[in-house]
Amino acid sequence: PMVEIQMPCGAEASPGCVAPLSLNEFFMKHVSEENITHWAHAHNPSQECILALGQHYRLRVHSQCLLARLESASPQVEYADGLDWSSVVFPAVYVDKHARRAHDEYLSWLRNEQTKAEKSGRNLGGQKKFKFREDFRDEPRLHIGVVRLNLMIFWSATSETTVVSVASAPKYFAKWSTPSSRLNDSMATSIWSWCCCRRRAPKGYQPIPQEESSDSDDLEAGTSLDEDTIDLDNQDAKFRFLQMQAQAEECTRFEDTFGQVLVQLAQDNSVLRMGSYSQLVYRILLNRSIDYLYVLSMYEAAIGNLEEQLAIKGGSNKAVLINRVSTAKLELEAMVRVVEPFFENVLPKLPALVSHNDDGKAILPTRVCRHYKFDMQNNFDEFLRKARTQIKLCDSLVAEYDRKSKDQVNSVLNYLTMVMFVILPMQILTGLYGMNFKHMPELEWQYGYHYFFTLAACVTALTAGVVLCVYQASLP
Repeated sequence: PMVEIQMPCGAEASPGCVAPLSLNEFFMKHVSEENITHWAHAHNPSQECILALGQHYRLRVHSQCLLARLESASPQVEYADGLDWSSVVFPAVYVDKHARRAHDEYLSWLRNEQTKAEKSGRNLGGQKKFKFREDFRDEPRLHIGVVRLNLMIFWSATSETTVVSVASAPKYFAKWSTPSSRLNDSMATSIWSWCCCRRRAPKGYQPIPQEESSDSDDLEAGTSLDEDTIDLDNQDAKFRFLQMQAQAEECTRFEDTFGQVLVQLAQDNSVLRMGSYSQLVYRILLNRSIDYLYVLSMYEAAIGNLEEQLAIKGGSNKAVLINRVSTAKLELEAMVRVVEPFFENVLPKLPALVSHNDDGKAILPTRVCRHYKFDMQNNFDEFLRKARTQIKLCDSLVAEYDRKSKDQVNSVLNYLTMVMFVILPMQILTGLYGMNFKHMPELEWQYGYHYFFTLAACVTALTAGVVLCVYQASLP
């Protein structure tokens, strides 16, 4: 069986394209050809569309109820032999176009820096460890934009093999940016860079590139893109909600969700086109699992960028940096909690759909499905392993920041304590001679004023010497 044609329905016609089918025409159309795989996809369907899907494909009530609450459904699989429907719920993630473009620019910049380092004789050791401060100054900002939705796939092994995929409403899972490296310079470094190292174009000042987005567009961890949690009476909040909703919808279109599948189906002699409906299901799941690795690489780059900015002495926005690190940690932990149930409970239960030839050997679609399942296991295992490593790195960065903050406070307190200890003798003498006794002979001395300061200076010097000796003795 092969996927033959693509007929959109329930949408507006694109310019120069054939008008799509209406929902009534779609559900009234019946695929009667045998050995043809019928694939239907519904994106964020309404309640009426879910009921129509259930009636048209004779889905069980349990499956229809699961479709109605697909947005909050947990990963699960249900396999049925014979003519009944099998289903799987997959938590899918997407990267918006702005974040993908920023990540590609960052990788291109990193390759260029590695090439420059190799030419100049510096070895980066496989990681971005730059020796000079100017190497870090032009590093591009990274943008994290992750959209999540649940994808439910039904399949049935009838004479008219059918695959039905349903996607829930997309919502932003993470949306924030790393602070610019220029904002992390100390005041002295910024003034020196502006006055002494300002590069100029041949006919004037070099224009400063503008950032495409600001920090005000960031979405903190745990913030839901939900109409119930946003104050729609505020025009700015309403505009931001509609803008983010449009961006989420744009990066989860049918062409983006099944892009690689459609490319393979467009090739006449592709393995997927000559395969079975089960191969189509496994290929869809495999393609969606690859996006987790891309999301992880994006987080690795962002956390590495934050780590380097935190290592700069005299940075002015370390509180913002550590807030971003904590945000990345919370988001990675949330993704691990989503992926672990699918990896541990759903993926092992996915049917192998084994079928054999007369010779007793597995046919090609079955072998391909086995390879797809093995690749999915490797993708999720790599994601979970590296995600936990990044979570530990975030914990260490937060712990190191807290330790340095405590050390800084302790050093300030120690300095103030030593100052108070040094001036303590002068305070004692001042308090002694400031008492209002009637008979104090020192007050009538001709050189009492000079005597007081000489005595105070000698005692202060003696105290300072004692403090210095104690400090030297405490050193390792």
